[in-house]
Amino acid sequence: MPTHLEALKTHLADVVNLGSIASVLHWDQNTHMPVEGASARAAQQATLQRLRHDLFVSDETARLLESAAEQVDLEDFDSDDASLIRNVRRDLEYASRLPSELVGEMAISQAHAFETWRRAREADDWCSFVPAMQRVLDLKLQEAELRGYDEHIYDVFLETWERGLGTREVQALFDAEKPALIELVAAVAEHEDRVDDSVLHQPFDLEKQRALSRFASEAFGVSYDRWAHLGEVPHPFCSRIAGGDVRITTRYSPDFFNPSFFATLHETGHGLHGRGFAPELDGTYLADLEAGSRAVAESQSRTWENQVGRSREYWEWMLPEVRRFFPTQFADTDVETMYRAVNRARPQFIRVEADELTYNLHIMLRMELELDMVTGALPLQDVPDAWNEAFET
Repeated sequence: MPTHLEALKTHLADVVNLGSIASVLHWDQNTHMPVEGASARAAQQATLQRLRHDLFVSDETARLLESAAEQVDLEDFDSDDASLIRNVRRDLEYASRLPSELVGEMAISQAHAFETWRRAREADDWCSFVPAMQRVLDLKLQEAELRGYDEHIYDVFLETWERGLGTREVQALFDAEKPALIELVAAVAEHEDRVDDSVLHQPFDLEKQRALSRFASEAFGVSYDRWAHLGEVPHPFCSRIAGGDVRITTRYSPDFFNPSFFATLHETGHGLHGRGFAPELDGTYLADLEAGSRAVAESQSRTWENQVGRSREYWEWMLPEVRRFFPTQFADTDVETMYRAVNRARPQFIRVEADELTYNLHIMLRMELELDMVTGALPLQDVPDAWNEAFET
């Protein structure tokens, strides 16, 4: 007869599997789904998310959790079993505050909003996206009120990404670092002409970019023949479906080298992090990336993208390889020129194309705007103007 802890793990495996299926559907919507499948996909996601939510917040989960807790040494904080109890107990408390109807409606609204965003992005038409975005925001605000918070409504959303991190704590960190960053960006801008990155702004065949992206990712240890897949999306992300099923994505520009190359390195870092979970955790609640630290996950992506991918040593090795894919474009480029080009620092509007210096300012600006959005200080239709004004200052 299985122990209470084993019974809990078996029960939660169904919760995990439903979440993994939802992740596959999300991946497919981003990469391959026909545009006319949007309404059906929204309904599918709503059904899955309701089923997952109902199973997780069921009386059975609560009963198994408390029975299992009696068999576990909760003082052994770092043990897998104590960590499982701690994380499930916390998540169950939060999830139980949300009605299934709201969970389903959020899934529908987010799926529809993605398709609206995709069209609005292609047309450079923010206004057409505002109603869908407003619906998602309204639902998230309802979620925040139901879950509750002590200091700031934004704490609820931060908790989703990094447990234990509060709005005031992040604001204090950003306030301490932002002035020096702005000062450094201004100082660098005075000498911007010292670096020539024109070699990165040329025609680059998309098929060759796809082949190079795969090569660069595999060089870091990814196996696209065994446990990973590389897809193309409007906005890069990485999904860990399972230890043996990691979905990495990137996007390509026909005349700019950086977007696909460095987005691939970034998401490869996420993929390696997801692949690195202990095999014995695979398929369990603790293997869900949402149960871990998003900050740690992001540190891995930024490490491979910047500390490795923008280092001189890396380009001493990589430049000859890049020439195999683009012999004409890089025929006369030496390592020092390439190293300086990929590290050129200058403000630009697209975060995923930002250099290592200005990237953090994108994060800070985004949080400032989101704080105003969730408190109602910034109407959604005014977001582009607020972004442009803050970006210039």
